[in-house]
Amino acid sequence: MTVTVRMARTAPEFEQFRELAVEYEESLDPELRHAEFASELVAFHEHYSAPNAALVAAVHGKPAGCVALCELDGSIGLVKKIYVRPDFRNLGVARSLMTTLIDQARRRLYAELVLDTDRKRLSAAYALYHSIGFEECKPYGSVNYACPTFMELVSSCGEMRGGATRIEMTISCGALGCKSFRREVEQITIPA
Repeated sequence: MTVTVRMARTAPEFEQFRELAVEYEESLDPELRHAEFASELVAFHEHYSAPNAALVAAVHGKPAGCVALCELDGSIGLVKKIYVRPDFRNLGVARSLMTTLIDQARRRLYAELVLDTDRKRLSAAYALYHSIGFEECKPYGSVNYACPTFMELVSSCGEMRGGATRIEMTISCGALGCKSFRREVEQITIPA
């Protein structure tokens, strides 16, 4: 089985992302739905274009899931709208989406990725985020549903010889205490 993840750039790709995001919103319990979603639909393409990113996963060419990366400020990215269609669950689609999203965040040199979820009612999503290295944290902003669980993934950037930057994803101290590990990732050369 092949999972491919692409950033939406064309009108048809944004339409696939929009369709998946609508399915996601409709799949949520009413009390978990996003109040701002209706206003996002009016200018969906613009809302998820640069500096934001809309990612669509496909399995054997069929749209299977989506996730969005939205810039909160120049150094923080917000993970939104991760969704996998029921027929494609447990195939690694969500993990592929998150891996690609984290790669995008690295390229943008974000210091931190944040998200919100409901630990109890969206337990599979919570487990995925935790397995990737996200930890619970203080709220990054307000949300319009009860009992949100806020999570973060913090990166540390270190200068390397030759002007390249080495980025390592680390787990920050969250509500559950500190855990430490480092996972080296790709090198990126930043032009002077």
